[in-house]
Amino acid sequence: MVAQGQLPLLQRWIGEGRLRPSEQLADVLCDAERGGPAAALPMYREAGVDEKATLCLVETGDLEALREESRKEDPASKPDWLALLGRLCAARGARRARPLLDALYALPPPPTPPDDPTDALEVASYNIELAHAPPPMPPLEAIVGTLLDHGGLPLATE
Repeated sequence: MVAQGQLPLLQRWIGEGRLRPSEQLADVLCDAERGGPAAALPMYREAGVDEKATLCLVETGDLEALREESRKEDPASKPDWLALLGRLCAARGARRARPLLDALYALPPPPTPPDDPTDALEVASYNIELAHAPPPMPPLEAIVGTLLDHGGLPLATE
């Protein structure tokens, strides 16, 4: 059904109770060319498979949804992009990490520190801006290392 592009029919059957959301069905959807992680995400959530639901978010590159997920456990936390990238590479292969990398490269730069560290207003403004800024992009060396560890980049040979 999924291979034939019958996703609306599949979703209707789930809505009617003919099929129950399960990890196995979500896996099929996630790997299907016409389904993908966006189609599998709600099914993983309904089946209670949080780890794979998070990987779907990572794979889609939805940074805001990933921030919300990390805030569920700790409101002050920010996602560890490199750890998420490593988990995605380990679980699904480095080629599936491209949307996350593209989204990370599009992040704005972090706020610049205040010119005068004794100016209380400037320091307070910086701290507020820093608290609401997205987590910084991991260093390029760390990203390349993670991709190399999972076969996502070919090694140069002589």
